[in-house]
Amino acid sequence: MELSLAIAIVGCIIGVLSFFYGRRDKSVKDSAEAQYKMGQIDAKLETISKQIENLSQKLDNFDREIDLRIEKAIESHIREYHTHS
Repeated sequence: MELSLAIAIVGCIIGVLSFFYGRRDKSVKDSAEAQYKMGQIDAKLETISKQIENLSQKLDNFDREIDLRIEKAIESHIREYHTHS
């Protein structure tokens, strides 16, 4: 009877230890996957941020170019139609 009790206790200890080891291993694996996914998200956000910055610069340049063209057209119009002396 004492032998079966000792075997049962050892079996329980092995079961508990293997459960905790398995949970720890799964936790490490899940953490690594989460960090990998966060790294991918960060890289995508960085790419999107750069693209938005480039678009913003292009729009600013486009606005300046349009303003310059309008200014030149107005000056040309004034010279052509409003300077009768």
